[in-house]
Amino acid sequence: MATTVIDATSIAQQGDDRHIEVWKIKRLIQKLDNCRGNGTSFVSLYIPPKENMNLATGRLTQELSQA
Repeated sequence: MATTVIDATSIAQQGDDRHIEVWKIKRLIQKLDNCRGNGTSFVSLYIPPKENMNLATGRLTQELSQA
């Protein structure tokens, strides 16, 4: 019976992690929507499925600060 509780907890944690990642992506998209360029700026950001989201966000933030 204890194994079932651990498995259910593990599944719930994975679901929570997924929701957090989706929230981070939505927040990033909202921030990008609020950015304004000179009318000719365009950024394409491709993040592979297994890429660390924190690293990708950090790189994007670094690029934005240098622009």
